Amino acid sequence: PRPPRWQTEWRQSHVAAPQTPPSPAGPALVLDAPRDRLQAATGPADFEAWTDGACVPNPGPGGFGAVIVDCKSGAQTEIQGAIRQTTNNRAELEAVIAALRSLPRGARVEVVTDSRYVMEPVRTGAIEKVRRLGWKRKNSELINSDLWRLLYAEVEARAVSWRWVRGHTGVALNERADRLAERAAARARFL
Repeated sequence: PRPPRWQTEWRQSHVAAPQTPPSPAGPALVLDAPRDRLQAATGPADFEAWTDGACVPNPGPGGFGAVIVDCKSGAQTEIQGAIRQTTNNRAELEAVIAALRSLPRGARVEVVTDSRYVMEPVRTGAIEKVRRLGWKRKNSELINSDLWRLLYAEVEARAVSWRWVRGHTGVALNERADRLAERAAARARFL
């Protein structure tokens, strides 16, 4: 039987597949593309998407930010959005969804995030189980199921690999995505 699309392996970046060069940004964890899509994900990523979400207070006004790097040309694009009422977890999900939506279907994308909330369901395969159960957990609705559905659809349309970085440690593009999210959250107070 075929493994689920979201089945993945978790490993240190220094033992990552050759298509993921060591990041000058420092140590990170790498989450490989789903097994049945590894063929499409071989070779270097077309894009890196550095994402972050913010919400102060939580819940309250929030925002998300992303820095998209075209790996071929080096060009960088910033994306941000303000959300009048949200939570930090929802803002983190919104950031990844917005970043993926900005990229062409079929693209090879490395999503870089400091959110374990976004990565853990992918890493453990829990998102696939929840999808099969109709986006429910045991006897209750999955929290943020609307956004998990959107994320699932966007990931399915691309060859996505994941990298986790620790937030607020001076990793330049992660800090830049954080600043974009914080600025968007500040604007959200006036929506």
